[in-house]
Amino acid sequence: VCVSLSRFLSAILFSLESRITASVRMAAASDATLPQRTLVIFDFDRSLMEEDTDQWSMKLCGDEAKALMDGYKHKQDSWTDLVGKVFAAIHRAGISQDQFESHMRQMIVHPNMLAACRFLTDRPDVDCMVLSDSNSVFIETILTHHSLREGFKRIVTNPAYFDSDGCLQVSHCHAHGCAICPSNLCKGSYVDDFRSAEAYDKVVYIGDGGGDFCGAMRLSAGDTVLARTGYTLIDKLGKTKSLKANLVPWTDGTDVLDWFRENLD
Repeated sequence: VCVSLSRFLSAILFSLESRITASVRMAAASDATLPQRTLVIFDFDRSLMEEDTDQWSMKLCGDEAKALMDGYKHKQDSWTDLVGKVFAAIHRAGISQDQFESHMRQMIVHPNMLAACRFLTDRPDVDCMVLSDSNSVFIETILTHHSLREGFKRIVTNPAYFDSDGCLQVSHCHAHGCAICPSNLCKGSYVDDFRSAEAYDKVVYIGDGGGDFCGAMRLSAGDTVLARTGYTLIDKLGKTKSLKANLVPWTDGTDVLDWFRENLD
């Protein structure tokens, strides 16, 4: 009886082990067939856009903007605080909200950068996000104008709004303790947040300036940073030996579109 019971229990255990092994193999096979998920992070000024949104807005108040720039050059203001003063000057000049937004919609975007955005946002295996030192009003206005807003899963930037008098107000994105980032935004901390929130197989970061350096340095091996030639980011990355990601230079939207077509198709 004991021998029979022992054989019976052994048979049950063998059956359970076989089922568990089969389940593990099926799960592994299923995972192997899943498409890779890619996160694409766009800086906005001089990256997705050809020009800087803040400096473009300064054209609305001309000489007063130049005078205000002196405070920034002498480090009396952070850039975001300076821009807030520019917005107040634009309001004093009698520029309405509609006129302001219309002015921002006239900003130049390279046609192939628009094509790159549409190529990416049409793909179910790609999430696009904006990580920018601009502000929410500018970015929302411009992306909506180009029918791109719905393609971006998240926008992280300085919050802004038009107050009841029609003056554009802007504040810092967040407080942080990063020593290498401007006081209003640490892009590296958000790169970490994006990656920890969802399981992405790789990250592509598109940027140009010094404010993108921290974000690029948080990338991992297998990730890619597209750094625009002629700007600060590519120079700083070229001088460090600590960058883990692949470094790809680009000049305009055509380079970006071609790179994505070659590497995501």
